[in-house]
Amino acid sequence: MLIDKTEISKHREISKAVKDSKINPFIEDAELLDLKPLLGNKMYFDLVANKTEANYVKLLDGGSFDVGEIEYSFVGLKKILSIFVDARYKLFGSATDTPFGLVEKSNQDSQPVSIATKKDIYTKNRQIAYQYFSDVKLFLDNNKTDYPLWKTDCKQRVTGGFRISKIS
Repeated sequence: MLIDKTEISKHREISKAVKDSKINPFIEDAELLDLKPLLGNKMYFDLVANKTEANYVKLLDGGSFDVGEIEYSFVGLKKILSIFVDARYKLFGSATDTPFGLVEKSNQDSQPVSIATKKDIYTKNRQIAYQYFSDVKLFLDNNKTDYPLWKTDCKQRVTGGFRISKIS
């Protein structure tokens, strides 16, 4: 995995009581279902295999780069991935499997967040992550010699926009 619970806590609020066994499946899902389509299969698997190489360390951690006379900065894939994980965890993470079925725990001092609120948080976090990725994309587009696998097989999805439907 490219990140862990400690990395997520640097970018989003997450309880210290969350066990690795609970959060790790969300990290794996975010890597494979959110990040891999953005990078493409070849670049994603090369990143996973070579994450300690200098060019990938910069991609993961973020930094700055110049285009012409303008200096840009980007947050790096660790933060973006942390936001994707947080979105998934906040939407799906409160359910607990018990011998009696799937439950959402509550007590006298609290009540579960509504599904509508969870969906809003999920959507907003994903929009934020995609916006941050636009800066990473600019970095990759301007550093193709350091990242030869960029855009060799990825299919970028347009996301975060509005969808208008007509009801008849």
